[in-house]
Amino acid sequence: MKKLLFITLITAFFASCSEEPTTPGSGGGGNAITIEGTWNVGSLEQQNGKIALNGIEFSSFTMESSNESGTITFGSDGKVTSTDIAYTAAQTLTTAGIPNTTSTDIPATSSTGTYTYDEATKTLTIEAAGSPTQEATVTEMTATKLVYLTKINESTTTMGITSTTTSDFSTTLTR
Repeated sequence: MKKLLFITLITAFFASCSEEPTTPGSGGGGNAITIEGTWNVGSLEQQNGKIALNGIEFSSFTMESSNESGTITFGSDGKVTSTDIAYTAAQTLTTAGIPNTTSTDIPATSSTGTYTYDEATKTLTIEAAGSPTQEATVTEMTATKLVYLTKINESTTTMGITSTTTSDFSTTLTR
């Protein structure tokens, strides 16, 4: 469970850093809506979570955040910086029809990396040192709100058993 929470947090962290034009700086100026600038971290939600062992689903899960803090800045130079991102994660794991809800305080973390945003496909790609490249789909972008969805699909094999975790992770930023 701790490994799943860790994967979820890492994805949330980099997912929240994931929206920028294909050409950094594009879309700026005038009244154009742009990803560039500093955004406040808002809600983080994980839906449709499933855990399978060797292809057999045995649990499902959801996660909702509260007490969010921190900022993400998308620069015109293609750099992304997240500063002091922290929140409380309430995760519900359901196994054999029995739900179990836990709450974990996620301490403040910061990171830097690069990003691109393909406006035609609404794809935000974030790369940070030491972390896998994250791709997200921007589902809403206004002058004051940015929402993107990251599809998580992680598998690990230990002693011949493959554990696969999938979910839809939604990040909302505001300014």
